[in-house]
Amino acid sequence: MAVTFDNAAVIQGSAGSTTGGANIVPSGTLFSKVTSWITVNGGNLSLKSTWNIGNTYTDVNGTSGWFWVPQLGTSSSMVVDWGGSTQAWHGRSISFNGADYLPFRANNVGHGTGTPLTVASLTTQQANSLVLANQLMFSSNQVIPTPSPYTSAAQYNDAVGSDRESYETLGAAGTASDLASSTITAANWNSYGIELIGSIASTYPSVLAQLGFPTGTGTTVTLSGVSMTAGDISLAFCVVGIAGQTISVSGTGWSIITQDSTNNLSIAVAQCVSTGTVAAAVFTWGTSATYEAQSYECTGVKSSGPIGAFSVTAGNSATASAAGLTTTAAGSLVLLFGFTTTNNMFSQNPNYYVEVAFDAAGTGYPNSYSLQDTRVATAGTATAAYSQPFVGGVTQPWKIFMLEVIPAVAPVAGPPVPVAIADGFMSRPYFIGGHRAFIKAQ
Repeated sequence: MAVTFDNAAVIQGSAGSTTGGANIVPSGTLFSKVTSWITVNGGNLSLKSTWNIGNTYTDVNGTSGWFWVPQLGTSSSMVVDWGGSTQAWHGRSISFNGADYLPFRANNVGHGTGTPLTVASLTTQQANSLVLANQLMFSSNQVIPTPSPYTSAAQYNDAVGSDRESYETLGAAGTASDLASSTITAANWNSYGIELIGSIASTYPSVLAQLGFPTGTGTTVTLSGVSMTAGDISLAFCVVGIAGQTISVSGTGWSIITQDSTNNLSIAVAQCVSTGTVAAAVFTWGTSATYEAQSYECTGVKSSGPIGAFSVTAGNSATASAAGLTTTAAGSLVLLFGFTTTNNMFSQNPNYYVEVAFDAAGTGYPNSYSLQDTRVATAGTATAAYSQPFVGGVTQPWKIFMLEVIPAVAPVAGPPVPVAIADGFMSRPYFIGGHRAFIKAQ
C-alpha cells in the first residue's frame, strides 16, 4: 500500500515543556505522526509519553527532534521537556494514510548556518515509500520555499522560527530521493529526511489494548473481567510498593508467570487465555501497602503455551539495564516491562518501541512504568540488551521484566513489523514538527 499525505496543524505556546498532538483529527484510516521540536542553547529533549523517538540533533544553535505514534482517531498527548526553562515554541502535526504500523525506515539529519537549507538524499528501503523533507529554522521569520520536485505538506513562520514540510513518493526500493534544497536568507537551521513505508502484512503478535489501571493501598486488588477474542491472552501485572511480598492470583484461567519481591518492590506478572471472556484477576499479598495493577490484551498468539522465555532484572541506579532475552520460537514479540518506585520515566531503548509510558503526579507508590516491545524473526535469537538512563537521571530502585509472546503461526516473509500502540488504538503513524527559538546566551 502506498503512503499519502492526509492533513496538518500547527501547535505553539510558551513553557518549559509542551503537550502536543491532541489538536489534529486525521481524515483517513491509517496515519503516521512525527514531531519536530527545536529547543534553546543546545538543551536536551526528554520524551515523557507514549510516543516514540525518531531522531534528535543538538548543537550550539539549539536542539531539534522528531517523534511518532500510531493511533486511531485523534492523536494522544505528547509531552516533551527541555530542562524546565520557559521558552516560546511551536510545532507541527502531520498525518498520513496507508502507512505501516512501524512506518519509518531510512532517515537522516542535517544542519547549517547559511543558505541553502537542504535535506540530503536518502535511499529507500521499501517499495512505494513516501519521503518527507522536514526543514526547520531557528529565530528567523521567513517563508521557506518548497524544494523542487517535492510537494508541500505544510508551512509556518513567525519570530520564533520557521518550518516547511514537503514530500515525494518513490516506487521502487533502493531508490535515491531527490535533494531537497531551498534558498533562504542565511539563518541557523536543522533538517530531517524521513522514509515512511506503506503497510505490509504481518503475523507477529501485537498488544491491542490496556484493560484497566487500579491503584490504592491494601492487600488485594482486582482487575475486572472483560470480553476478549477467544484465543487472545490477557497479561496482567501487580506492583506492591514494598519488598518481601509473595503475590498470588485467583480467577478462572489465571496463573502467575513470574514474580520478584526484592529491591523495594514486589511484582507479579500473570496470564489468562481468553475463551471469549477473561475472568476477573484478583491479586493478594500479606502486608498492606500501596499498589498498582494493569492488564493488556495480546492477539495473534499461540493458543497453548503462548509464553516462552522470560527474565527478571533488578537494580538501584540512575541507569536501568537488562540483558537481552533469547527467544524460543520464530516471529515472537518480546515485551519489556520496566518499574520504578519514583516519579520518573524509563527512557526508550532504540531497539524497542514504546507501547505505554506512565508517570504519575504523586509519590509513595510504584508510580512509574514503561511497556516497550521488539519483534524477533528467528528462534534462538537474543534481543538487544536494554541499558538506558532514567529521564531525570536520578538513582532509584527499578525492575525489568522481559517476556516472550509466541505467535499463532510463523511470520510471513519480510522485515519484522513492531506495533507501537498508544493505549491500544491502532493503527496510523503520525507526524508532528515543532521548534522553538534559539536564545543567545548573554
